[in-house]
Amino acid sequence: MKVNINACKKTAIDLSPLGFNMNGEFEYYYCTPKNAEIIASSGVDGIHFSTVKQFGEIIFAVSPMNFGECVHPVARSFEDLLRLLLHCSDVAALEQCYAWDEEQYKAFLIDCPPTQKQQAVSDEIKSRCGLEPIVDSFAYVKELQAYAFFLSYMLCGAERTDLRGVERAAARSVDAERACRLAYDVE
Repeated sequence: MKVNINACKKTAIDLSPLGFNMNGEFEYYYCTPKNAEIIASSGVDGIHFSTVKQFGEIIFAVSPMNFGECVHPVARSFEDLLRLLLHCSDVAALEQCYAWDEEQYKAFLIDCPPTQKQQAVSDEIKSRCGLEPIVDSFAYVKELQAYAFFLSYMLCGAERTDLRGVERAAARSVDAERACRLAYDVE
């Protein structure tokens, strides 16, 4: 069963203990991408999560306080986001991943183990949605960042959607464009 945002809302699983609040009115910021639909907020520093029309189901973290590097992809789909959260217990790990190396990411997970409330939400996601965690969440997000960088050029060309931060994050990986072409069979 594919889990999407609407299906999750119908289950009434409250994801806010994981830093992903899907209720309320959401504010668009100067760095919210054009054509974005905000789907949740973290409730801190204006951080919100959106999909962008040109990128299909990819979910982006938008962090207005990260001046200059505000927008980063965090999941290919809502279902993948839930599976990532089953591993890391808080969307903050995914939102900050762009700036960390793997050691920093793992240190965050060790320093911030799931609370009882977060564990209860994770258990509810597993039982009600039948999902299992994506265990190598760091590699997943880094690969997605490189792919989104490449995809932005393929889809948008000269009228590239403003996704501040995607370009810089992808540039940190070794030969990101070539890796994306190979990984997604577009060579």
